[in-house]
Amino acid sequence: MRYSNKIANHSLFIAIFAFFLLLSMETAIAQTDAKAAVDRYMNSLFAGDIENIKKCLGKDLRDRRKNTFKDPDYKKFLTERYDGATYRIIEDNQKRNGRNLVDVEITFNTSQKLRIRLLLDAHQKIIDEIVP
Repeated sequence: MRYSNKIANHSLFIAIFAFFLLLSMETAIAQTDAKAAVDRYMNSLFAGDIENIKKCLGKDLRDRRKNTFKDPDYKKFLTERYDGATYRIIEDNQKRNGRNLVDVEITFNTSQKLRIRLLLDAHQKIIDEIVP
């Protein structure tokens, strides 16, 4: 009886360890996917690639910006604004319900910095952009 309890306890320990390992892997994958989505968005923004910007956004945010996307000068505005700029992901926090919050710092060629917060849905589409 004692031996079977040890085996049961050992099996329980292995099951719990495997669960947390799997959970950690899922979090790492989600964060990698979020980082890739943010990289795609930021590179499209800097290049003035409006079609790719649209692909990075969730439907509601895309709809809210549809008039901006129709502006013939928007591409030029983006390329001039972000000329020589760089960005870095400051923090990538996975949130509940499959949503990620990603803080990005943009450094313009004037050394001015802007921090933005991107909220991504479970499909890694940007559903909100906040300037804190």
